[in-house]
Amino acid sequence: MTRAEEMIRWIIGTDFKECYVVLSQAIDVAYGALPEKLSIGDIGRQVHIQTGKGKTAVSKALSRAAAEIWDHGDQAVLAEIFGKQMERCEKPLPRDLVFALAYFMERRLVRYQVWRDRYDGKEGIVAVDPVTGRWLESVSFHPENLQIEQFVQLFNQDHIPLEHFRDFFAGSELMEPFERM
Repeated sequence: MTRAEEMIRWIIGTDFKECYVVLSQAIDVAYGALPEKLSIGDIGRQVHIQTGKGKTAVSKALSRAAAEIWDHGDQAVLAEIFGKQMERCEKPLPRDLVFALAYFMERRLVRYQVWRDRYDGKEGIVAVDPVTGRWLESVSFHPENLQIEQFVQLFNQDHIPLEHFRDFFAGSELMEPFERM
């Protein structure tokens, strides 16, 4: 499940409807383009290409998802995402919801922490989604590598994006592959 899908599930807390899949793809497109702010038309076209859904189907799905989230979503979570308590008359447009969620994902940076297995003593670094608390990625270290705390401190200090974390350890001889979450 993508971070966007996790965020939608965090807000709505119910079964994942088809309109939420389209919304999550729109959020991913908007997030991937940041800091540039794509037009909602450009986002819709990219989602149309990715899904094969008609352009009007994408637009309708985004409208349906925004309405469902507004009507049935957790208002406290929406207030955190939008940075203010929303009045019922302030129903956001689909584009406002897409961008609010994309910017929220950008602000809620991945957090890195040391992971230690209490059974076999292996250690590693875990990338944790601050929204959901789920492990997004993990890398285990050889026991003789004692720099794990320094890596974690560096990643958190420099706010290393998850993609760079993955690239940093890809093919490294210091690490052994573990389980990708």
